[in-house]
Amino acid sequence: MSTESPKVAIIGGGVAGLTVACVAVSRGARVTLFEQKAHGGGRTFSFLDPVTGVELDNGQHVILGCYLRTRSFLELISVYTRLTEKPLDIEWRERDQELSSLRVANGSKISLALALLRQRHLGFLDRMYLLLGLSRAGRVKPFPDECVKDWLDRPGQPRTVKKYFWNPVCLAVMNESMENAVGTKFATVLKKVFFGSGNSSSFLWSSAGLSTLIVNPAMNYLSKAGATIRLGSKVESWKFDSSSATVSIGGESDTFDFVVSTVPPWNLDTLLRSDLGIPYKVSSILSGYVWFAKDQNVSAPLTGCIGTTVQWITWKGPRLGAVTVSAANELDDLGKKELEKLVRQELTDLLRIDPGEIERVLLLRERRATVSISGLNKIPTVPGLIIAGDWTIPELPCTIESACESAYRAVDRIYANPVRA
Repeated sequence: MSTESPKVAIIGGGVAGLTVACVAVSRGARVTLFEQKAHGGGRTFSFLDPVTGVELDNGQHVILGCYLRTRSFLELISVYTRLTEKPLDIEWRERDQELSSLRVANGSKISLALALLRQRHLGFLDRMYLLLGLSRAGRVKPFPDECVKDWLDRPGQPRTVKKYFWNPVCLAVMNESMENAVGTKFATVLKKVFFGSGNSSSFLWSSAGLSTLIVNPAMNYLSKAGATIRLGSKVESWKFDSSSATVSIGGESDTFDFVVSTVPPWNLDTLLRSDLGIPYKVSSILSGYVWFAKDQNVSAPLTGCIGTTVQWITWKGPRLGAVTVSAANELDDLGKKELEKLVRQELTDLLRIDPGEIERVLLLRERRATVSISGLNKIPTVPGLIIAGDWTIPELPCTIESACESAYRAVDRIYANPVRA
């Protein structure tokens, strides 16, 4: 590598790629960002609804107080102050009935314990088991290959506690069922959320869409810093030697000191021109928006749905709710009309409203929303190539936070190698 600031190519303009680019530029690197789509953000962006003109996210993405790397990135691009911090506040609903609400007044462990004790839809012993289960999460690690269900079964968490707490939390955090989710990752998230300092369990809400909040400010930051942004540019090949890397697009080539790939594993196979045999599986997410004719009688910004296909409703206003179905692979073969009918029926039952009160449903499907992977050691080590992305952090599930964490680690690796091996 030259004695100048490193020249870095970043492949992929999702959250991980944007974060790598912004952090690298802030440390003096000469950056070129390649993104094959016409817009940045990857699986995290927003669009204007053609009917209402409202900016809508492509899916509900949550930012929590414990997302330290995400917060650092948002502070870097000067948008963190646009977020509003609100304490954990969830109303639980089952068909035809409203259950207890989970309201944590502040980030303290005492406040959390009191909130759990007020879960009146759980019996007294169930609440005690839940408290013990959470306290155990900060002390007892799952076995390396243990799923969440088996980890919870060891101390004997009751079925009702799993139904009303552990299962919805696992689906939201991991985008996988308790039987499929990796216990070590789930335990790490629980520890960060419920046993972190200060506002770790708080939600950080934005009234703006993800493109307005994150993507566009990141692009502006890069442009002002002199980075090169190449949208609509698909990297066709790369070649590495002992001192540099050559990236080719549309018959053009450029040479870099480092290449940071933030593409998913199936695209990495293509770029490396080999089947890496990385054992990964994908989980889909079905999300969407529901417009109501009347203000809905809800008591919290987030509704947890028990016993239904729809798992969460995030309220964007009294007449607009964002619905989420995590680990939605079983719905992948259903058509649009079938899915809309299902959502309408479930919300009618959950909210105890007339079917006519639902004016419109807009559903969005992301078939490869998250990646669960093992065998990162199977990726060949190539001098000058750094692999990043939300799927590359072994201890965390695929979230905005894992994408940002991978980005900061990637930049650290660049600056840890003043002379490339």
